[in-house]
Amino acid sequence: MLEYLRNRKILLVVAHPDDEILGPGATMYRLIRDYNCKVRVIILGEGLTSRSEERDVKLWEKQLKTHRANIESARKK
Repeated sequence: MLEYLRNRKILLVVAHPDDEILGPGATMYRLIRDYNCKVRVIILGEGLTSRSEERDVKLWEKQLKTHRANIESARKK
């Protein structure tokens, strides 16, 4: 069924962090493991700034720095 995806490059675009795991996470894993696909994910929003009722740019800067470092660490694995 998924044979036509063998050795393909796949781009997954999601709105929020964790959407790539909660939705198609298992499918991505299978495509990578069983079909040798290269999967890349684009996350459109960082998620942090949408959770607060107040705009605290100083706090967000620190949180976003940590958030980006975590994303980069995960990307390298």
